[in-house]
Amino acid sequence: MKRNALKKMPVLLVPLLGAITFGAYIGYWFYSRSEQLDKLSNKKAGRFPIGLANLAALVGLISSGSVLAWFAASYFGPSESATIFGMLRQMLGLATWIFWILLAFDTRKILASRYKRSISAGMTFFFGVIYLQYVINRLGVAAKRGAKRRLKVSRNER
Repeated sequence: MKRNALKKMPVLLVPLLGAITFGAYIGYWFYSRSEQLDKLSNKKAGRFPIGLANLAALVGLISSGSVLAWFAASYFGPSESATIFGMLRQMLGLATWIFWILLAFDTRKILASRYKRSISAGMTFFFGVIYLQYVINRLGVAAKRGAKRRLKVSRNER
């Protein structure tokens, strides 16, 4: 695998892992690709915010833990604690979502700038990392096709 290559994976695996981990995987998705995205970034697109990716992963873990804590409090505890956990969970969930949207648009900007492709802002907003993983997979396929075409042209020139 090339140093600047982004990890390809089945697109349907992203929402599945996100659901199994109560959303923590989405933060991990950004974290695991942050170094490659930073290497792909340029002056036009700006640097990828690695610190924000690390913070998003941490907030995602805390948010998924708060879901489990809220379930436990609503099942075992009095209703007042369930209400407090519910409010905290909603605020943390909103903060997590904002982090992920910011990172998704940073990722979109870097990919569009690096690969000279149009990447939908609407799809990025509504589908986030699912759409971005689809784009990354498609960019990998396009890069392979481009390399085969260049090889075929160079062989024909001989």
